[in-house]
Amino acid sequence: MRWTEPVELNRYRLALRGAGLYIVGKPRIVGTSLHGNGESDPYLLDNWPDGMVPLYVGISLSHGSGMRKRLSAHARGRGNKFLKDEVGKKERLYFVQIKGESAAEYEALFIQLRTRFQFAGNVRDEIDRAGARHFERVRAKMTQFERDYYDNLDPRDG
Repeated sequence: MRWTEPVELNRYRLALRGAGLYIVGKPRIVGTSLHGNGESDPYLLDNWPDGMVPLYVGISLSHGSGMRKRLSAHARGRGNKFLKDEVGKKERLYFVQIKGESAAEYEALFIQLRTRFQFAGNVRDEIDRAGARHFERVRAKMTQFERDYYDNLDPRDG
């Protein structure tokens, strides 16, 4: 999976539409711009922007406006409160994206990298939500017989 080239958040109209993963961040060194490094990284994925401090990771599962709509909300101060404050401070923010519903699974993994400086805008633990989304996808593929069987298992009968 490969990140798009970084784009300034105020240019959100250039964002990809549809489902996927996005990260909003800022340059580690004020006044510099960000560029993808073109390299492959097993943790940060391909083309991660060197010098980017990631502030917020988000997803959209919508196949319509999707990520563009989410980034539009963040840019206009109508999304995440932390990003609203950063936008209000006139911080130079950037976003990168990976398109596709499968990329959304990485949100919970990136949040595990949260520190005081990285992903400071993510306040919810997304592990349970990611697990629930996976459960619903698996359940949708089950027959009614399989659903009834698993719904009636008693863990104490083991």
